[in-house]
Amino acid sequence: MKLGFAALCLAGALAACVPHPPSPCPAGERSMQVDTLYFGTRQPEGVVAAAAWRGFVDAEVTPRFPGGFTWWLGEGQWRTVRGDIQRESTYILRVVHGDTLAESGAVAALAERYKVEFRQEAVLRVRSIACVAF
Repeated sequence: MKLGFAALCLAGALAACVPHPPSPCPAGERSMQVDTLYFGTRQPEGVVAAAAWRGFVDAEVTPRFPGGFTWWLGEGQWRTVRGDIQRESTYILRVVHGDTLAESGAVAALAERYKVEFRQEAVLRVRSIACVAF
């Protein structure tokens, strides 16, 4: 028993001596995940109206990311599954968040919810890591 305890203490002491990799961010900044989502607006019977988008933001985005996010309207094009080029307006949402499974899952859930609610073939998600400071 004493030997096991001593080995455990030694292992803990040695672990404390292992150097940690340097932070990729300068002093005063921290590493966070950045997700940018592109929500198309074209639907079989029209487009996703501004009021419907704002309702989605209020009901789905805000509860998942009450700490904040930014969105804006853009224009773009993409190739559909059928091979057609489709031009449309798109709502672009950027969320800066911690690197947790819960937050990453919340972003994925937003994309899935939008596809179902607004009958979309896809929502583009672009992930990156950034150094941030508040």
